[in-house]
Amino acid sequence: MRKFYQFFLVFILISGWFLMGCKKLVSGINTSPNNPIAVPSGSLLLGSEVNMQFSLATQPAIFANLFSRAITGEKNQARGYWSYAINASDFDYDWTQIYTAPYVNFLILENQVINEGNRVFLGVEQINRAYLMSVITDLWGDVPYTQVGSSLTTTPIYDKQLSIYSSLQDLLTQAIENLNSGSGGVPAGSDIFYNGNVSQWVQAANALKARLYLHIAKTARIYYDSAFSYAQKGIQQGNDWYGPQGVIFSQDANAWQNFIYSARIGDIDADSRYTYGVQLFFNRLQWENTNDMNTNDSARFAFSYQIASNAGFSSGVFYDYILNALGPGISGFNASQTGVMGGNFPIFTYAENLLIAAESALNGTAGSTMALDYLNRYRAYLATGANISSGYITPSNLKYVPYVMSDFNQGGKANRLNLSTVDSAMIENILEEKYISLIGQIESFVDVTRTNNYLKIPLSPNLIVGGGLGTLPQRFLYPQVEINSNPNTPVQSTADFFRPTTANQNPYMVY
Repeated sequence: MRKFYQFFLVFILISGWFLMGCKKLVSGINTSPNNPIAVPSGSLLLGSEVNMQFSLATQPAIFANLFSRAITGEKNQARGYWSYAINASDFDYDWTQIYTAPYVNFLILENQVINEGNRVFLGVEQINRAYLMSVITDLWGDVPYTQVGSSLTTTPIYDKQLSIYSSLQDLLTQAIENLNSGSGGVPAGSDIFYNGNVSQWVQAANALKARLYLHIAKTARIYYDSAFSYAQKGIQQGNDWYGPQGVIFSQDANAWQNFIYSARIGDIDADSRYTYGVQLFFNRLQWENTNDMNTNDSARFAFSYQIASNAGFSSGVFYDYILNALGPGISGFNASQTGVMGGNFPIFTYAENLLIAAESALNGTAGSTMALDYLNRYRAYLATGANISSGYITPSNLKYVPYVMSDFNQGGKANRLNLSTVDSAMIENILEEKYISLIGQIESFVDVTRTNNYLKIPLSPNLIVGGGLGTLPQRFLYPQVEINSNPNTPVQSTADFFRPTTANQNPYMVY
């Protein structure tokens, strides 16, 4: 981070000298519009939100899904990443892009809207910033937080992960209070997510609070109750938090589209021999055809994974499926065939919020009856078509009848693995649903690591095996650029790639 802050400070000093000198020489001349002293708050929010979604929807999302085995690395760098042949420098771009663009800009924006006395605008900025920092600490653990953007240091300290989560909860509480104050607002067209809609932003803040309490629930069971409480006030149907995408490859089109169909054709696929997401669908569909006539995942499977030959992929390699990123920008695109990662980028959805409530109820004090209620709300949402594009839905391939408690008994239709208790069968069901609903998103990886791979996703075969630890990747490595420039960076080895962050060190338990 040192290079960025040195550049930033030098820029300020040079700009100040230049402006003072010009004042003496050309007093009275209007300031050039091409060299603004300040950026309007609305424009700064717009740029920061666009940059944030770009920073997270590109390589971090691809890494996350390679590591959680929702996709397979077939060749070039993706093959190495999928094989766990990875080092610190592979994370340089992600770290630098996240910190030096959206995060620092949000801090600048915070000061501006505070000075403007615009509390509603401040609330929107705080939620964006809390979300961004939550992803950073989810992926890396202890990271710079309290000293980021400070003029007093170019080498910020690393804050502890649990203290960051706690601070983000406070920040989100403040954001909700600011939004509900009714003081001020967001200029039209400057908020790409909710266009300044206060009620939608409040729901997003509550959902994010629920997610973050769930992320630390292994440290104390009471946090499951907190997660459940906030999920009840979280994102409601129709208010999904999405990042809008354009249609021009290598510019504003969906990052998954750019990668799969343009920039790196064939680098990643969803080879059914190795891709857990495809295997999970296969296993569920087989079970549904013989044992669970109340469920049919066929439409969701087609929405999530595309048959590779239909996408024009060579049959010379075992491409049988690829992640479905059909969408605007694809030649001959039909809107009814938009794939799971072909449209706007999901940041937080109604589906995830319902499943957080279900899991938190089951592992907290609300209990299995309430957990089943929220699982059935999720199934009812799926039965409406949910976010599945209409071109994948037929009268016979989408079915989600509500479960009853006895369905989770051994031999029951909701107990595919024939687990011994109702609770263990229910949590298996909930976590499978979460895995499927998060395909393509960063949270897919976070959920797998948070639950200590409860779903027993296998390692990439015949590859480097967890640095001897026999586990899936657990975190992103601190980047080489940070190691070289910030002496506060924790000492790490490649084996740390397979060691859980502080929040994930305790075993995942079903209470």
